[in-house]
Amino acid sequence: MNSTDHVGMSRRRWISIYTLIWTVVWATQLIPVQLLVPLQLNTSDAADRWVAGVVHTGLVLLVGGISTLLVGPAAGWISDRLPGGHRRRPVAFAGTLFTAVGLLGLAFVSSPIPVAIAWVVASAGFGTLSGALLALIADQLTRGERGAASAAVSVAQAVGLIVGMGVIVTLDLGVRGGYLVLAVASVVVVGTCAAVLPDPAPPVVAGSGTGVRGDMSSLRDAPFLWFLGSRLTINLGNALAVSLLLFFLMHGLRVADAERTLLLLTVVYVVAAIVTSAVTGIATDRGSRRVPYVVTSAVVQALAAVLIVTGPTVPVTVVGGVLAGVGYGMYSTAGLALGTDLLPFPDAHGRDLAIVNAVQTAPQLGGPMVGALLVSATGDFTALFVASAALSTLGAALTLPLRRGETRRRHGQSPSTLRR
Repeated sequence: MNSTDHVGMSRRRWISIYTLIWTVVWATQLIPVQLLVPLQLNTSDAADRWVAGVVHTGLVLLVGGISTLLVGPAAGWISDRLPGGHRRRPVAFAGTLFTAVGLLGLAFVSSPIPVAIAWVVASAGFGTLSGALLALIADQLTRGERGAASAAVSVAQAVGLIVGMGVIVTLDLGVRGGYLVLAVASVVVVGTCAAVLPDPAPPVVAGSGTGVRGDMSSLRDAPFLWFLGSRLTINLGNALAVSLLLFFLMHGLRVADAERTLLLLTVVYVVAAIVTSAVTGIATDRGSRRVPYVVTSAVVQALAAVLIVTGPTVPVTVVGGVLAGVGYGMYSTAGLALGTDLLPFPDAHGRDLAIVNAVQTAPQLGGPMVGALLVSATGDFTALFVASAALSTLGAALTLPLRRGETRRRHGQSPSTLRR
């Protein structure tokens, strides 16, 4: 029996379900970060009060980032070791449950400490769920298919953010209503899709990365470790530019209707990210290199931050949002596909891709704290965008040495388990 019969699902249907599940997963993680938690913890507009809301938001998102960073790889490690034919699905179900419980908790609290506790639970669920889901790319797709799957994750991130934020803002659901909608969507959509996606038994592979000596062996693999460093830097640069946008609009640009302006920025960012991500996925699957796309994406993100800091107005910020969307759409597709190509051990995909994901999400959740410290120290948002541009540029430079590692890992991938 070949691998196609084993899975019993066409590639197109697999990608469609995978995109839908990630759309909701990203909504449950990013909408609280960019909208709900800042609104929940926003303080008075007085000169001596608004910075406190920024700092509280940064602290809450920081502890959530630590939770994701710790729990995600552990959950991936567990899913690698589960016996039988279903390794990823039980972990995905557990992540869905934790996410929903955390979101429900957030709906009924308002002060910083309870919000932080509930957000830690939700972030642990996100880390658990994403580790299991990302492992499916390496489990079931060849190198020539991973760009498309990575593009699906990127497009889902953009769609989940804009659709979820659009529903919450236009229907005026408020903070509590927003959390409740996200919790229900997580259980219904993510739970159902996780049950439908194939979860075949792993192949027997020599050269384990999960034995007693191999538990940390991936972090001793030079190309993979270098990739993690560049990924952390680029994502921190992006997080500084976008995670405090609501506060930037409210207290930096003094926009009267900051929530709807944030929605506009999100729309242009998302449209640019979707288009760029789809094109990048096709291009990287057809070509032999992913590193040039990653480098270009980081440079474009740096240019977006420079544009905003040199012309801090709403129209210029919208143009910067377009550039940021182009850069992030390209990076989220090419970066994830590159990371999957560089995985050192075939039987440790769950753990290693959870590390890849944690290195992406931890800056998104911890970046607001770094940004809050910069804003608190300077009293405005200039240093925030300067740091964003500098980190994105550094990330591009750190990616360049991966050209040799990418060449070495380009061959010998497992056969696809999907029908075309």
